[in-house]
Parts: sequence; C-alpha cells; structure tokens
Amino acid sequence: MTTIFLHIHKTGGTSLSHALRWGTQFARRHWTEPGDSWAKSYQDLSEKEREQVDLLQGHFLYGIHEHCPGPATYIAMVRHPVERIISSYYYTIDTFPDTYIQEMTLEAFAAGESIHRECNAQARRIAGVSKDEAESVSSEGLFDRAIHNIEDHFACVGLLKRFDESLMLMRHLLEWSFYPLYLREKETTDRPRGNDIPSSTREAIRRSNEVDMRLYDFVVSRFDEQIKSQPRIERDVSRFRKLNCLYQKIAPWFVEQYRRLR
Repeated sequence: MTTIFLHIHKTGGTSLSHALRWGTQFARRHWTEPGDSWAKSYQDLSEKEREQVDLLQGHFLYGIHEHCPGPATYIAMVRHPVERIISSYYYTIDTFPDTYIQEMTLEAFAAGESIHRECNAQARRIAGVSKDEAESVSSEGLFDRAIHNIEDHFACVGLLKRFDESLMLMRHLLEWSFYPLYLREKETTDRPRGNDIPSSTREAIRRSNEVDMRLYDFVVSRFDEQIKSQPRIERDVSRFRKLNCLYQKIAPWFVEQYRRLR
C-alpha cells in the first residue's frame, strides 16, 4: 500500500511531513519538488522503483495514484479558508519581497489575482484541477469532484485546528505502529490575526473561496464521524500530547547540535 500525502500550502503540512519521518514502516519515501504539480519525478521512476515507494508526498494534485503499481490511499490536511488565505498572503509577502505581490491587497490575493491562484486552492488540489484548468470547471463541478475523491480515495483529511487529533486519527485508520511526533514549522507569526483583519475583508475572502468554504464544512463533518468511530482516540490524543510536548522541548537542542557538527 502506498500512502500519498497531498500537501496543501499553509495547512500544517510541513509539521505533518516532520511527523511522518518517524514512520519506520515506510521503507522508501519519495518527495516531489514544490512546482511538480503532477508528481512527474515519481512518474519518471521505473515501475520497479515505484513499487518500492510506500510514502509519496509533495505539493501535487490528486490523481497520482493512477501511476502507483499497487493499491494507494491519500491523506491531507485542510484549514479554514479565511485563515489559510491570510496566512498564505503574509507568508508570500515575506518569501517574495521584491515582487508585485507586495503591492497587492489581501482581497486581490484571495481572489486569485496572482500566479499563486489561491482562491479555492484546497478544493482544486483535492479535485485534481490545475490552475490553468480552474476557469473551465464550474464551482459545483469542482466541489463535486473534490467530495467524490475524498470519499473514494482519502483515508483521512485532517484539520489544522485539530492537528493532534488528526495525527492520531491517521494513526488509527492507517494502523501506524509509530507515534507521529512533530515540531511546529513554517509558522507565519508576524501577521495580523483574528479581529485585526476587517470583517469586510474576511467576507471578501469567503466570497472568493466559496467552494473551499463548502469543502471545509464537509471535511469537518466527515472528520467528526471518523473520530466517533474510534473509541480509544481521546485517550490516545491525551497520551500523544504529553509525549509530543516533551519532544518539542528536547528536539530543537538535538537539531542545533547536529548543525554545529556538520
């Protein structure tokens, strides 16, 4: 079974990627580069090489499972669309200080008026619709495709705001033998939050991301049902949080020592 981690930008995916490093049952992993939307680097492997990959992850679109020699299942994380857009906007400004994005308003960014095309990006990735194809697919068609793919091919779609629960649910559903410990990475801390963003701006983001809003509501409902189906999940989440709290205290020290020795 190949586990496919579909990493959606600014949904906690880097922290999940860190957690998956603990997966000793993953004998061979394949990471794709950020711009590799169709996971071409994986497709270019020989069939024998692809047979050996049991964890595939990257910022690609849904559909790569068709190139897996055997059975495959997806996992992903999603985030409330308004919060994701705000985080992505300020992260992009910090990352690309010399581009026209510096002059772009948050509303324009949310509407997809940049090369990043952030509007409904979560639905597009899960539906397997590229930026160039987005305008040719109706909102209803995009939503239906995303829901169909989740129900048929995603073992779990987690929620950033319930990150620890998401990891434990994945552990239960996919029968991981390891605890997916993680460090919080790539957090955009120096940005406006909550009530700092005018209500009119937040409403504009909602309008520009209507499909993502509907998709998010669906994922929350599905997530709640999956949690209810796991009677031991509450106990395991409590145990995991204590363990991960300790890990977050000691892991940075080991990382720093490793860097000094290099």
